[in-house]
Amino acid sequence: MNTFTHAKHAAADFLQELKLGAMEVLLNQLQTQTHRLLHALLQGPESWRLQLQELAGVQSVLDTTPITKLIASDRSEVAKKACGAVAQFAEMSGTAFAPFADVVLPSLVSTAPNKVQVFRQAGKDCLTTISTVSKYDMKILVSLWRQSRTSEARCLIVQQVTTVVRVWPKSELAEHCDDVLLLLSGAIQDPKDFVRAAAREALCAFAETWYGPVYHVVA
Repeated sequence: MNTFTHAKHAAADFLQELKLGAMEVLLNQLQTQTHRLLHALLQGPESWRLQLQELAGVQSVLDTTPITKLIASDRSEVAKKACGAVAQFAEMSGTAFAPFADVVLPSLVSTAPNKVQVFRQAGKDCLTTISTVSKYDMKILVSLWRQSRTSEARCLIVQQVTTVVRVWPKSELAEHCDDVLLLLSGAIQDPKDFVRAAAREALCAFAETWYGPVYHVVA
């Protein structure tokens, strides 16, 4: 390797470190701002002006923070903190988090095939939290299932269906019933046994609400 090539590689490595450092700074800003918002929320409805101020602060950070890139970071600590910050914000925001959930959903599903447990667990925990305390467009989840090329991602998606049908009101799922059943009918025939097991659990949960449609899937 000649001197010029060596210098070029060194410069590229340096720029990458600067980029990762900047991402960590933005992530720390997001965590700090969400903590401030939580503190304001705990003060009760009389502090609504402060709550609005801190919420605007969170929005300002989100406008400049490439959160989907942080979730997909190749540094486990960055990805873990990003997923934790997103989950915390979802818990604080509830159903109001839904528009943001639609944005991060693909990135969280993409963590499933990662060979490193830290990445997989962080993404799964975050997505499960969102499915439990907030909402997202089910059409996006179904679309991700259709596009998925890995069994790990398919399993994670099916697990969200189980959570959703147990937690979300039936009225909010009614319009997606056919799409979800189509997803589960494919999952129950998946080549991987752990995906089929997740599908069986989801179908059992689904049957508690819609016995008739599920019967046609398993019959």
